Amino acid sequence: MIFNLGIRRLLGMTHKRANDQINLDDIAAEAERLTIVAAKEILALRDQGPEALGISMKENDTVLTIADGMAQDIIIDGLSKQFPNIPIVSEEFKESEIPNLNETEYFFLVDPLDGTKHYANGKKFAINIALVKRNLDGTTTPVVGVINTPVTDIMYTGINYDDGSSTVRVKNTVTGDVFEPDAFDQSQPPQDFILASSNRSMISPVTTAFLDNLKAKKGVEPSAIVSDGHGSKAMMIVDGDADMYLQGAQLSEWDVAAPHAILKALGGSFIDMNTGAEMQYGNNAPHFGVE
Repeated sequence: MIFNLGIRRLLGMTHKRANDQINLDDIAAEAERLTIVAAKEILALRDQGPEALGISMKENDTVLTIADGMAQDIIIDGLSKQFPNIPIVSEEFKESEIPNLNETEYFFLVDPLDGTKHYANGKKFAINIALVKRNLDGTTTPVVGVINTPVTDIMYTGINYDDGSSTVRVKNTVTGDVFEPDAFDQSQPPQDFILASSNRSMISPVTTAFLDNLKAKKGVEPSAIVSDGHGSKAMMIVDGDADMYLQGAQLSEWDVAAPHAILKALGGSFIDMNTGAEMQYGNNAPHFGVE
């Protein structure tokens, strides 16, 4: 289960770190480029009408379209060519295709189409790419996160450097304009906060218990609940449209790694409610589930 409270603050737009083992800026730039290419292709497919999408259902009762595989192929091909030594895990991989990540220092987590049902219905969706680093102590840190929301022409990028610095950019992919996130202080939750969640999460016992405990101990409760895809919900914090992201239903690592990286770069946190610790990745569990 995931609880996230983000901090928004003004950050510089470009950093170079000579002692990074890999160039995070180059990786972020390539991830941005690939999400734009993939977005163009799958939007063009959607414009052909519902019949072109090849809609089907996966074993877990979620929607699958031709666009999922199309976006995945574009992203995997691009990342593999540019960064051949970094393993990749993507949502539409078969279990046999998932590499063992226990010994690797860096790996990509990709959600090629976050919100397939929304995409098929002509609504907002996202394309997410994250780079995760395995630290010397065995913990993991999402060091690059890119989320492209093609319907709104907005792309979010966060980078977390080895020296503790970070950078965030919010870019209009049509005009090229770059925006800085608004400042946000999480030292004390507001009395009335806006919660980004989903109907499924709100009926989760863990979610209700957390909100009940927050009200009992802090005297605060959500004044409104807003919803979107996993990555898009978290980006509502960056946009100033939400103060907290709470997810009480089971997710997969590719659902949360990119938003985690971006919110971490803003000073926020992504906490596993089962452990109270920062979210961890690369567990090689079936479907890379996050509970």
